[in-house]
Amino acid sequence: MKKKFLLFILLLASVQMFSENKNNAYFGVLTRCGYAFNYDAFNYGVSVIYKFDGLFGVTAGFDGYYIPNKFLIGDKQHLSNNHKFPLWDCRFGFILTKYLTFGGLLGKWTLENPNEIYMSRDMWGIDNERNRMIYGGFVTFVLPVKDYLGFNIDLALTNKTGFNICAGLNFTIKTSN
Repeated sequence: MKKKFLLFILLLASVQMFSENKNNAYFGVLTRCGYAFNYDAFNYGVSVIYKFDGLFGVTAGFDGYYIPNKFLIGDKQHLSNNHKFPLWDCRFGFILTKYLTFGGLLGKWTLENPNEIYMSRDMWGIDNERNRMIYGGFVTFVLPVKDYLGFNIDLALTNKTGFNICAGLNFTIKTSN
């Protein structure tokens, strides 16, 4: 009997977490900065979010990558001072409850002469100088502190940059129904 009661309490608590979102629509901005492991790159970005009155919402944003003078030609590392903004992507996704966003990334590798500077670390095997696309996915854990302010932790995986981890601030405004 005690086990059934505890199971009932856990179920009720989880239903309460998902149903607490009544009249809780909001609009906001998520900022992030972090590290992209494949190229030892600095990753930064911003997303706009809108959560509807129920459990769901949408998000869209932009990511940029700063590679500090490290490029690969074949398997050897060389220095280059010419390319400070070599990778970018746009993201689109969905919000589930007020704590989780997820979606996809699509972007471009913008090096001017890919034959001269060749990045050979494409994770999923499409590894040639003609492949200028970046694609992957993301999951963001949204951690609200107040109604208008919070933190987020963003995890992303792309074919060029590999695993990315970022942290940032959330700024939200409740909207009327």
